[in-house]
Order: sequence, then structure tokens, then C-alpha cells
Amino acid sequence: MLCRLVEKYSEKYYGKYIAIPSFTDKKVITYNEEIVKVYNESVKKGYKDFVIIYIPKPDERFIFP
Repeated sequence: MLCRLVEKYSEKYYGKYIAIPSFTDKKVITYNEEIVKVYNESVKKGYKDFVIIYIPKPDERFIFP
């Protein structure tokens, strides 16, 4: 499931962290290259529970646990 999410957002958000409300609500709340900024902006927008995902660049190796 996580791999499909990364593929869905890959071209637009390469090398960035994105926040989504949940794995079922996949609307992007915010994105940035710094995870702390993504977290803070999501909280500022009123979200208490959300998911942060890193979208790797095409040349980056990334192993999903």
C-alpha cells in the first residue's frame, strides 16, 4: 500500500515529505523538503492525526520496511 502511495505522488513531490490525513484520505495537506516544516504546517492547519511520507527522488535508493 505504501509503495502505491509513493508512486501516486512521485513526479510532483520527488525529494519531499508530504502529509496526508490518513491512508484512506490521500489529499495532500502540505509538503516540504524538511519534515519538521511538514509536521508544523499540518498542525497549524488543524490536523491532529496525519501521515507523513517521504517521496524519494528517482535516483535515490529507498527501502520500505
